[in-house]
Amino acid sequence: MTAHKAGDPTTLNRLYGRSKGKKLRVAQQELLDNLLPQIAVPDEGPVTAERLFGADRPLHFEIGFGGGEHLAYRADMLPDHGFIGCEPFENGVAQALTHVDNYNGMGPLANVRIHMGDALEVLARIPGILTTLTVREGDMVAKGQVIGRIVDSQLGYQAGAFGAQVAAAQAQAAQAQGELSRVRFLYQNGVYAKARLEQAEAAAAAANAQIRAAQAQQSAVGAVAGQGAVTAPASGRVLRADVPAGSPVAPGMAIAVITAGPTIV
Repeated sequence: MTAHKAGDPTTLNRLYGRSKGKKLRVAQQELLDNLLPQIAVPDEGPVTAERLFGADRPLHFEIGFGGGEHLAYRADMLPDHGFIGCEPFENGVAQALTHVDNYNGMGPLANVRIHMGDALEVLARIPGILTTLTVREGDMVAKGQVIGRIVDSQLGYQAGAFGAQVAAAQAQAAQAQGELSRVRFLYQNGVYAKARLEQAEAAAAAANAQIRAAQAQQSAVGAVAGQGAVTAPASGRVLRADVPAGSPVAPGMAIAVITAGPTIV
């Protein structure tokens, strides 16, 4: 029995968006070749603040960070926090590296790590805390029975932050839609030119796109953070259940051993 749960959405790894766009400038390619390997999230193993930054600290996730402007801004504002940016688009990563390398002429940002690829590849490796384990050695369990619960504290915090971003984006979109309605009325009455209407339409479309982007980030993090139930993979008897509540657990870590006839799972 492991901390990896059947049906976990992180097993459905997909790469969204283009991976490459226009050709990079020489300086951007140099950053991609030299700086990215230094600050990249490791390809394997648990993703923790201690491993990435050398000490425990709050972690923030930027999923699909575009050119990295917002990522760099927040990292500069919170130097004691750690920031993990995930972006599949090579040109966006290259732009973000220019900010990380020398933010506003003030030098490099030491509290940023970047993953060029699918964010789920990183989210799936964030350890959680085993809050409860409801079985003991000798107990009989049925396949699918909930035997414990895991909480991903960092992801729960981040999901809440993304919820605030969604609310803010929705408020901005409502304001943009109201402005569009006003401009459309005045355009129909000959007060505004078509260019002004098109400007308002573009602003409303951009605001709605911002909602979708914030909701996508919230969904990606929330899907992993909400995977709290650990279920038995088969019916049988518990041979060992020696991971105490409160212990950190990583995907793939055994928290109980169950025998199903001649098979140990």
